[in-house]
Amino acid sequence: MAHGLPVIEDAAQSFGGTQRGVKSCALSTIGCTSFFPSKPLGSYGDGGACFTDDDELANRIREIRVHGQDRRYHHPRIGVNGRMDTLQAAIVLAKLDSFPSEIEARARIGARYSKLIATRCPSLTIPHVESGNTSVYAQYTVQAANRDRVIDSLKTGGIPTAVHYPIPLHRQPAFAGSRRTATDQAFLVSESAAERVFSLPMHPFLDEEAQDRIVDALASGAPRM
Repeated sequence: MAHGLPVIEDAAQSFGGTQRGVKSCALSTIGCTSFFPSKPLGSYGDGGACFTDDDELANRIREIRVHGQDRRYHHPRIGVNGRMDTLQAAIVLAKLDSFPSEIEARARIGARYSKLIATRCPSLTIPHVESGNTSVYAQYTVQAANRDRVIDSLKTGGIPTAVHYPIPLHRQPAFAGSRRTATDQAFLVSESAAERVFSLPMHPFLDEEAQDRIVDALASGAPRM
């Protein structure tokens, strides 16, 4: 690390992606991912994992996961009940075999979305993946100046959408009164994104016919350049 600071990586929506050839969850001191059903590698309920190459940290994480125990009824630290149940673990293990092919499918579908939308809906802002990196497109999120009209157009065509995080973090009640969040002018990018973003259907089994229908509906509601 450039400044000697430990970094905890939130890889809940990037698991399977890479940065300059290094896999998500191997980019930091501790990498964390989620196995919630909607994530790239999802179980049928709650679950998750932490990754580290530091043996001491790994041991601490294991202890915290089971009430801070290092052995039965012996608790050297405060912990939580963070164990995955057996059913969810079995589902994730079974899905690991198909995960590489699902990553490839997500990349292909995401790239096709970007090509189609850039051609047919140039007024929309599409996701950007830096050169040398790969994305698993946990969501395929675009930005539109007239989001509500575009969403209505998609809804008319029977196509679901989702607006993730419609309220910026600095406007959440938990941060009310903070001096650093006293004015929205300090968070113009967050404000703009919250007003413009929405996600299209995205999963590794989305076929080209369905994708074409989605983009057709998107084009009918998107503003002209």
